[in-house]
Amino acid sequence: MKEKVWIGGGHRIDYANNFQFGLLFDKMRIGYIYEMPMLRSYLLPNVTHEFMLTYALFGDRRGMIW
Repeated sequence: MKEKVWIGGGHRIDYANNFQFGLLFDKMRIGYIYEMPMLRSYLLPNVTHEFMLTYALFGDRRGMIW
């Protein structure tokens, strides 16, 4: 399962926290990020939802770096 799914989280100092989820396929990666601004952050007024899709045109995903 560790080769097919990833979960994670992050923190931008004085800006926002985020949670991530993604699925890994042979040539494709699909992900979702939910980002919540901190109370002091004026740059990001509301939560954001980000979707990503990555496709390897040449070769397979082994050795593919984000």
